[in-house]
Amino acid sequence: MLRPLTLFALFSFLVLNSILEAQSIQVVEAAREQIGVTTSYDPNYRSLSYPNGDIPRESGVCTDVVIRHCATAYNSTFSN
Repeated sequence: MLRPLTLFALFSFLVLNSILEAQSIQVVEAAREQIGVTTSYDPNYRSLSYPNGDIPRESGVCTDVVIRHCATAYNSTFSN
């Protein structure tokens, strides 16, 4: 017979795994939404407002695209 602590650990693992899987799907979906949006490379430095500052979505560098899709994915995760 499984001990209560073992059952709790198994249950916790299953819950955490399903949460991480759902978040992974949201990250992939948000990344796919960025395809074709940022079409111009612009390495110039710009001052941004904080928090939630961004440059126009049509331009930027690779990290801008990564940050945008992560923000989109995690904002939808935490707003639900």
